[in-house]
Amino acid sequence: MDTYEEVRSIGSGNFGVTRLMCNRDTGELVAVKTIPRGNHRINKSAYREIINHRSLRHPNIIQFIEAILTHTHLAIVMEYASGGELFDRIVDLERFSEDEARYFFQQLIWGVSYCHHMSSMLHSRPKSAVGTPAYIAPEILNLQEYDGKRITMQEIKNHPWFLKNFPRELTEEAQSIYFTKNDYFPTFSAQTSGEIMTFMEEAQKIPKSFGDGYIDYRSDEEEMQEEEEGPEENEEEEDECDKILREVQEKETPNMKALSIG
Repeated sequence: MDTYEEVRSIGSGNFGVTRLMCNRDTGELVAVKTIPRGNHRINKSAYREIINHRSLRHPNIIQFIEAILTHTHLAIVMEYASGGELFDRIVDLERFSEDEARYFFQQLIWGVSYCHHMSSMLHSRPKSAVGTPAYIAPEILNLQEYDGKRITMQEIKNHPWFLKNFPRELTEEAQSIYFTKNDYFPTFSAQTSGEIMTFMEEAQKIPKSFGDGYIDYRSDEEEMQEEEEGPEENEEEEDECDKILREVQEKETPNMKALSIG
């Protein structure tokens, strides 16, 4: 972590604390997510997420930069997006105009389309209940496959509604400039999947000794989170999510308060 200097804390979530940091060598601002070593959330699912993320390079997808293992934490270094979270913007404004909603939808579709292009297999059956409850799809809650009208990515991208006020930065010309400008950067992170796997395996272990001159790199947010979790700290994240799903499925209509982000 000597390469990066902390600027401020950005926020905290289920997986740990995210900090805004500055690369001492380049001056580049990055977002660094730190997860305490020995945390049960550092598992095979987290490894797969990192490996998949490292293979993506697109202007509408946050770039994975590297993973770093310290004496106490696994640190995931990512591109910093200064605009904040879309969810927070929706909450602040309460609703978007159609043009505003379309603008964000266009960017989301462009990013998802790229992910589809990079995937060798796609499935319509939702299986995972892991994630932020507020974003769970209705099909997950009902344990059903998506049965809506089929439409391809290409059909969406050619639809008149989608093409209205189309952002210049999403045009083929602008996208080609992005990839040309970043051509000297590798599509994959410089770290190999083997190196990342080694980091993940070591991160699952709790350090035996702090050692001399060692600093416990925990923020106030992490300490408060540990105190709140108490003896239930080792419960699986999936178990909590399944509990929410069961509570929602027992009701005729979803309890949106139960699904809100606290």
